[in-house]
Amino acid sequence: MVRSTHNARNSTARGVRLTQQILLHYGRNRNARESVAYCPELDLSSCGRDVDEARANLKTAVRLFTGEAARMGTLDQVLQEAGYPVCR
Repeated sequence: MVRSTHNARNSTARGVRLTQQILLHYGRNRNARESVAYCPELDLSSCGRDVDEARANLKTAVRLFTGEAARMGTLDQVLQEAGYPVCR
């Protein structure tokens, strides 16, 4: 399992830019042909033909998830529940 961070940049509903480091985990199932990327704090995962594709797909999933939470006005709550500090 490989760990790295991803700087998620999203526009909140108020148009404010948000930068948050999110830990991403990557691995390859020995019995499968796909690699898996997982963000346990947000409970998001994605897969790809290799680790690079899985990582790119997960980064897209994180951006979409946090972007939608921002649009709905729940991003602060989602990040707090995931254990990330929310600065005001």
